[in-house]
Amino acid sequence: MRFLSPLVVSMSVIACSAPNGDEPPDHEYGPFSPAPRLAADGGPPHGLFEVTAPDGQVYRENVREDGTFSSTSFDGEVVHGTWEMRGEGVFCSKPSGAPDHVWRCKDEVVTQDGVWTSTEMDGGEVSTVLRLESGSAP
Repeated sequence: MRFLSPLVVSMSVIACSAPNGDEPPDHEYGPFSPAPRLAADGGPPHGLFEVTAPDGQVYRENVREDGTFSSTSFDGEVVHGTWEMRGEGVFCSKPSGAPDHVWRCKDEVVTQDGVWTSTEMDGGEVSTVLRLESGSAP
């Protein structure tokens, strides 16, 4: 086993520490920020979408950049809630007022034949998604 002398350890700590306990300066190109997560089709995760459920019902979903969404069925029922991307291709949503354990997550991919599928992680039901607009309406 190899031991480092106290002087080497001290020098290493000093070299890695910021002066006066301040935060180290940002890189010359600015602070690090992770790349935004994209939707399965390579576009932003927010926008206006048409979702066809496994039973054939069609919903229009307005997924807003601020983390909120509204989903309207063609019979006029509207559900509001919040959404987030929890990984590449993992879209999660929760209806307003629901407890935190009610988040529903879907694994989303575009198949080889170009169909965007959204598979429920808890039930395996597969819906199809069609992007109508890249932005989202208020």
